[in-house]
Amino acid sequence: MRILGINIGGHDHSVFIIDTKKEDIFAISLERVNRIKHDNNSLDLVVKEYPEEFKNIDYVCLGGGESENYLTHNTVGRWYADNLRNSSRFYKRFKPRYKKEQVQLVKDRVSKNPIKFGLKNYILSLKLKLIKRNDFNQEKFTSFIQSMLGLKNKIEYFDHHKCHAASSYYFSGFSKERVLSLTIDGYGDDYHSKVYLCEDGVMSFVGGSKVRKVENSTIGVKLASIGMLYGNFTSTMGLIRDSEEGKVEALAAYGNHDNEIFHDLMKSYEIKDDSLVFNDVFDKYYNSKYLKRIRVENGDENFCAAIQSFLNCIIVDYTKHLKIKYKVDKICLSGGVAANVIMNLAIFEENNFKDVYVFPAMADDGVAAGAAIIKLKQLGEDVSFLNKKIMPYWGPEINYKNNLESTLHLNRDSLNFEIDKNWQKKVAQYLFDNKVGALAIGKMEYGPRALGNRSIIASPLSNITRDKINSYIKKRPSYQPFCPSVLEEERERLFVNALPNKHMTFAFRLRDEFKNSVPSAVHVDSTARPQFVERDDNPKYHGLLKEFKKLSGFGVIIDTSFNLHGRTIVRTPQDAIDDFIDCNLDFLVIGDYLVTRRNCN
Repeated sequence: MRILGINIGGHDHSVFIIDTKKEDIFAISLERVNRIKHDNNSLDLVVKEYPEEFKNIDYVCLGGGESENYLTHNTVGRWYADNLRNSSRFYKRFKPRYKKEQVQLVKDRVSKNPIKFGLKNYILSLKLKLIKRNDFNQEKFTSFIQSMLGLKNKIEYFDHHKCHAASSYYFSGFSKERVLSLTIDGYGDDYHSKVYLCEDGVMSFVGGSKVRKVENSTIGVKLASIGMLYGNFTSTMGLIRDSEEGKVEALAAYGNHDNEIFHDLMKSYEIKDDSLVFNDVFDKYYNSKYLKRIRVENGDENFCAAIQSFLNCIIVDYTKHLKIKYKVDKICLSGGVAANVIMNLAIFEENNFKDVYVFPAMADDGVAAGAAIIKLKQLGEDVSFLNKKIMPYWGPEINYKNNLESTLHLNRDSLNFEIDKNWQKKVAQYLFDNKVGALAIGKMEYGPRALGNRSIIASPLSNITRDKINSYIKKRPSYQPFCPSVLEEERERLFVNALPNKHMTFAFRLRDEFKNSVPSAVHVDSTARPQFVERDDNPKYHGLLKEFKKLSGFGVIIDTSFNLHGRTIVRTPQDAIDDFIDCNLDFLVIGDYLVTRRNCN
């Protein structure tokens, strides 16, 4: 059985294919193919790149569409009718979001050469000129998806939040226990949060929070939800909504939340019948002039601290209520808001959950996974093998079959490269010598976090490392922290009360005595977002951590995503070489090759 789950119509367009016979997964987001972050263009680009993966598909399932308003709400209908009309509109839509080099990338791939961009996609885009939003219906949308994918399968639609909840629950390893699966996001299928009580592989809907219209919104977003509110603060900071909320979270650590904004927001909600309900106090935070004024009055750090602390408080209150009512000690989280690692820490610490699981692709790419799983459950298929898929290395692999050698030889004038299958010892020495490099090995991670296969790596032993990567390599704001990969055997030694989290979906508190030992791995609030690594997770990466511990005394290295700031994580050998050069890195492990610059000793 081969099930294709897709997410299309909002952001983070993606595919998730489960092969039950092989007990295998292939999953990739569209952004990794065209390197446009959170892309919501046509998925035919993915089909074109990986045609073999789309053969012999038995069922096609879409994460979203069960509600009456799915096609007319401010999501799929708007995307379908407005954003894909032609390549020039596509270019204009993304132009403000990227720095000069990224604009050129989009321009080259789309505006200058629409045929290369995808002839079929271009033709479909032209057809969309004839479609008005009000004429849009599910039959037309189904036909469009079938044409886009080159498949004749019936398209089945599943509830957006149920798909989120399923992705987290069925991968959690909690399937034999009584647990909750909670979704939190901006909105989807008329809700911004849903709660499912799960036991023995069965999910039961017990409550949800519906979106409400904010009639006097001046920011273009009119739906009341905690995800949308956080986005309002993000955009007021001059950052990109649905993309750069993590920068608000990072800057909040420098501020004081004890201000008028926070106390006002705390009056804006109540928990009623297992739902989060927002009142009129909430609505003033949809006024752009008001948001800009209170940002100036309070300062950026305190402005960010207020919304972060409000998020922590509201979700801690909500999950405490649910924990007590349904008598559970474990919870699964999903939805875009679950990317907030400080919130996740607050849920774990303040509510004394025994365990908390966050699906690695917690944002809307995760609904593609959930859609496929729900269909398998409908068909009576055993999905217990998903519990064994601990690490989300489900994307395409860098190997000799995809032009690795030819790509290296094309760059031989500027690069040195040699096969070195046992590179860990040499790379550990590079790191100990304060060199910064990257790994492009094995299969690509699914979800936003680099977990050792598409990572920029560095030593955590000096503050200089953090400043160097932020200013010189990633070229991003100096207040953003870097996350460590840590040997599992170091978890209890280095961290206070940390779960064995493998996906960088939580922040945990570093013990005071180690703050000066690994300063580049800890944020100003003494937290870090670690990936705890065991040998079975990733033998090569685990081996590198072991070698670095021999040199430094700490099985800890900095791990940030392998991409220039503004681009997406590298996928192909050419992506890796491009970003290796553009990021001013000292070395690169790609496949079985160790690559250095000609002037790197």
